Amino acid sequence: MSGRSKPTDWDKITAESRFAPAVKAVNERCKTHRTAPLEAQREHLATVIRSYCNHPSCPAPRSRIRVDLLELRKNSPETLAQERIKYETIAMTHQHRSGLEGMAARGTILGKKRCVEYRSLPSRSILNRCANRRMPFRWTVNPYRGCEIGCHYCYAAYTHKYLGIEDPRLFDSLIYSKSQAKEILRRELARGVEGAIAVGTGTDPYQPAERRFETTRGILEAFAEVSGNRIGITTKSDLILRDIDLLGSIAANNDLHVNVTITTMDAALARALEPRAAHPLKRIDAVRELRWRGIEAGVFSAPVLPLITDTTEMLDAVARASKRAD
Repeated sequence: MSGRSKPTDWDKITAESRFAPAVKAVNERCKTHRTAPLEAQREHLATVIRSYCNHPSCPAPRSRIRVDLLELRKNSPETLAQERIKYETIAMTHQHRSGLEGMAARGTILGKKRCVEYRSLPSRSILNRCANRRMPFRWTVNPYRGCEIGCHYCYAAYTHKYLGIEDPRLFDSLIYSKSQAKEILRRELARGVEGAIAVGTGTDPYQPAERRFETTRGILEAFAEVSGNRIGITTKSDLILRDIDLLGSIAANNDLHVNVTITTMDAALARALEPRAAHPLKRIDAVRELRWRGIEAGVFSAPVLPLITDTTEMLDAVARASKRAD
């Protein structure tokens, strides 16, 4: 009787043509991947390939993944973004997490579009205390974690790591909307808040996700129910004009100021630096409309990028446009 061995999972993977690109990439990487015996290594990689090609979740713990999964599929930027999202989803699912990481792992998918995925983020609080005494505010409010605008100079991209997401490139393609933000903020404001409140310090409150979820609008509705607060809002979007009546209600009983960020009036450069932000002229128009409606608003010309937006001509162009909005 023949002693023919049972086919391994690797044998099954290599026999299917749809896995051929992934298998080829794995074979190339195995030449330098020497942390385990070749057969055991192949069985592990077979599990990874099958999981990522077929299933929404991975059976292997994150600590065993020894291969760069982005190289398993060489495809369009959209596919790569989806692979990065899937990678982090699997990693978060198969590790025990607590605190903010645990909340992110429990979030549900709210929707998808092209290279962006939206998820819910269970939250305990909306007001976050700012410990830096040099800042002109004591509290911060960010309706979203992650920002779809995708500014290439963004200083907050690293903050996704607090959700258990290690790839900073997912900051603009994996967006979390804070669940029950209005109700939570309403309770926090009822207890009384001392000090200025800044809305939009880490992410833009009027990023494209706001058109779908109106999380920022709910937060503004909570602010409109109270009085005596100092509130500042910073955005790169003219979507803020959608809430102009609500902003008027807030301004009637609170000290409200809106900052519209404009780094350059050069539309092509702005598109390169801030891919999904509103056109600079639309932002100027938004400032003009807000001021015409009696809401204190101005242009926030920051950051000034060395050798890119720091010329006298560029800064003067922003200043002149801001003056015309007065």
